[in-house]
Amino acid sequence: MIAGNGSASSGGVVSAALDHFGARTLAALPPRVFPVALDVGAGSGLSLATLGDRCPTLLAVDLDPAALPDGATAAQWSATCLAADAEHLPVRDGVVDLIHWGFLAPHVRDLQAALREAARVLRPGGTFAAVTWVSRGGSPLTGIMSDLLARCQSQPDRARAAWAEVATRSERFADECAVAGLDVWYTTKHEWFVMADSTSHWRASLLGETTGLSRALWALNKDDRAAILREFSAAASQYILADGQLSIPCRAVVLMAERP
Repeated sequence: MIAGNGSASSGGVVSAALDHFGARTLAALPPRVFPVALDVGAGSGLSLATLGDRCPTLLAVDLDPAALPDGATAAQWSATCLAADAEHLPVRDGVVDLIHWGFLAPHVRDLQAALREAARVLRPGGTFAAVTWVSRGGSPLTGIMSDLLARCQSQPDRARAAWAEVATRSERFADECAVAGLDVWYTTKHEWFVMADSTSHWRASLLGETTGLSRALWALNKDDRAAILREFSAAASQYILADGQLSIPCRAVVLMAERP
């Protein structure tokens, strides 16, 4: 396990973790150019800067058209943005040199179908690079927030079951890749401690992020949102250091595979 730490004071806490683990994933790639790359679950384009340096043709795919990179970001890295499902990619068989999944696995409806689709569009010898959380969003605070949100929703048992499924997926991810026809040649766990100035900074950052948790928070009425944030701050107090900062452990698995 590789450990490290970093500050999130200059940006969003969740984005800081995504940036860190995404960089670990891309650093593990073979040292070569990938003529055609596909970033599935691209979101706002956090990975484009790193991928763009090594991928002359870059396709950014996300199920939500509104989540895709804006025109300026896409133009900066000459990326083509496509609104599509990971299980039904609008790409021909065997034409992609690199597929990148940045924390996509917990969000696909059918993990095996999405992995088979990745194997379909990869060239023989093409690389599948993925990073996924080690259960419950990778961080104890993410799990705490999710449990609090589930309590305000109509089906808390279903929400808890969904987190259990995420944990199971991360544990069996390499096996699922093999079943889909991908040869796994690298896998490692990373632990990283995200530093935040205070619990209020973490809360403000979470509310400002464009993530599922932040959208769920803003969907609540004002009183419910305030109650959840108070309980969240109390639960987060166990991670406060002597200098008042928060130190939150985040854990992820980086995996590399190849299409034979």
